[in-house]
Amino acid sequence: MNAWYSAHVVLFQTTAIYAVLALSFQVVLRSGVFSFASVGFFGIGAYVSANLAKHGVSGVLSMIIVFVGSAIFGYALSLPLVRLRGLYLGMVTFAFDQILIVVANNGGTYTGGPVGLFGIPFDVSTLELFIVAAICLLLVSQLERRSIGRSISVLRVDEQLARSMGVEVNRQRNFIFALSAALGGLAGVLNTFNFSTIAPGGFGFDLIVAGLTMAVVGGIGSWLGDRRPHRRLVPPGLHVRGLLQGHRLWRAGDPGGGLRARRRARPPPARRPSHCGAHRETQLGGR
Repeated sequence: MNAWYSAHVVLFQTTAIYAVLALSFQVVLRSGVFSFASVGFFGIGAYVSANLAKHGVSGVLSMIIVFVGSAIFGYALSLPLVRLRGLYLGMVTFAFDQILIVVANNGGTYTGGPVGLFGIPFDVSTLELFIVAAICLLLVSQLERRSIGRSISVLRVDEQLARSMGVEVNRQRNFIFALSAALGGLAGVLNTFNFSTIAPGGFGFDLIVAGLTMAVVGGIGSWLGDRRPHRRLVPPGLHVRGLLQGHRLWRAGDPGGGLRARRRARPPPARRPSHCGAHRETQLGGR
């Protein structure tokens, strides 16, 4: 048993870290907000915690500083983006992540440049990682039992309906954006403390795909995940070939081609049945 655990300890640690990251995606997707900004805050939290650890700040205090600071920064970032919806918000937050990668590559001694920072003087156990992940899960799961949880549910279904029921839509979206940023930053802290290194390539496009996949496949409708067996993970009408082609174009240095391929890979919208013909026949028959 000990030998099996030792052989898979990195898998367990990565699972606990990515569980917090998946929660940061699920928080925004559950409220109908399409945002990738939590991956950028993953990088911010990783670099901030690495510099704090080098200056002798304790691990718990570093997590508190990053969690609160990411929430404040995320709330400030959401103010100019509160009117964006859907794909447009996703593109802006994706650009935010890419800007942070450029900043990390040219950050000098604070980020270590393209090589990154390594040898961070802090260590965290697997049990501590799962404890932090469980606390985060408990925190976000309690949203369902509060009025804000019901407001989020209505906001995801119909924004106009939420406004008619007295829900402050912009305020709720800002809060969700801040919570997602805080969880993303905390996941970055855990990743840095566990692996003692961080580089600009650690929070790029691949991490966005991983976090989004975990949130969607795990189930957006419940904080505990979907307990039903997934017989078909790919929804009908989704062209996997187009997605893979877009990913290859992106990795090859053609981001515009990658976005175009992914847009073509989206399933076509469902058409509503038209009743104009039936109504016209009824009128003619009445005459």
